[in-house]
Amino acid sequence: MKILKYKKHAKEELIRKLRKVTLLNSKKIGKPIFVYKNTVIELREVKIKDLVPLQLYQLKSSNQLIINLNNILWKKYKEDIFHMDGYCVYESNDKKYTFIPPIIESIENSKGKMQNVVIDGLHRMLLAKKLKKETATVIVIRNIPQKLILPVVPNTWEEMEIVEIAPKGERKRRWLIPPEKGYLYYRDFNSSFENVGKPRR
Repeated sequence: MKILKYKKHAKEELIRKLRKVTLLNSKKIGKPIFVYKNTVIELREVKIKDLVPLQLYQLKSSNQLIINLNNILWKKYKEDIFHMDGYCVYESNDKKYTFIPPIIESIENSKGKMQNVVIDGLHRMLLAKKLKKETATVIVIRNIPQKLILPVVPNTWEEMEIVEIAPKGERKRRWLIPPEKGYLYYRDFNSSFENVGKPRR
């Protein structure tokens, strides 16, 4: 993997773009739903032990990609992917990619307590845990409308299985609704950022 071009963008632009993120496919029906438009968005340091995942698997290929990115961005640009103060855009294999801090949504669980769930950046947090890092700088988003909260029950890190190919349906997450309907709640980060990856069915 080679990075030919690299550009950093400030925290203010990161937050501005996050407010323009829509629900997956909502633009296609002519009524884009902006998930984070009226939420509280903060870039801050959190304890990794306080974060919980929302999926039951981790992709082996994604784990390796994050390891490679971590090594290259630190050695060449002194970019600490666990403590970013904005976001970056880089070019590799004649294609541009956007790399943003992990996205955490703060939601209330069934016991009335707030939980910080990992929405994006899961494999980075897995690497952070492997490297025994205690904290990370993440995007924490609060006050998400109830109707837009992902209908998924969080699981533990220990329950996550390393796989070559993403599993299907109930083996991916603990959905509170049929998995095929749950996909409609996915946040489409590509609606505001260029090539940050796509939600997996």
